[in-house]
Amino acid sequence: MTTFAQRAARRRLRKQPHPPSHLPLGWSIFFIISGWVLVLVGIAGLALPGIQGVLTIVLGGALLSVASETAYWVLRWLFQRWPRGWRKVERMRRRLYRRIVGSAPKHH
Repeated sequence: MTTFAQRAARRRLRKQPHPPSHLPLGWSIFFIISGWVLVLVGIAGLALPGIQGVLTIVLGGALLSVASETAYWVLRWLFQRWPRGWRKVERMRRRLYRRIVGSAPKHH
């Protein structure tokens, strides 16, 4: 069960704007496929030696979050405890967006 405070915190988080990602269709497909490939490689990396599993899963999630609003919110929720890590992920997302579209999405 969630408490009233947890539900209120979740609503406040949801009210914050998601950076719009008006990507061309080809780029959206690229980010979704490459994000899922990295997530799957990361899951395999949790059991196999030589692959950084957690890092690869986070990178895959970051790529997914560029094209998917749901992935963005899941990643943001997972990083609530680590704001510095979230800032790094958000910075990477903006750099990717800027390179593809030409200008960074407005962040309020």
